[in-house]
Amino acid sequence: MPDTPRKASDFDPDVLRLFDQYVHGLIDRRGFLAGAVCFAVARAARPGCSRR
Repeated sequence: MPDTPRKASDFDPDVLRLFDQYVHGLIDRRGFLAGAVCFAVARAARPGCSRR
């Protein structure tokens, strides 16, 4: 865990949009997790990439 709190700019904008849809009831938890898995898999497939 980072020592400092994360800011919105630390996250991919598409992840934030997905979370926004979940928070506002446009998608359910299952839909949110299914979308989040796509980002996690893409991140794991590129281990050499630096984080934003």
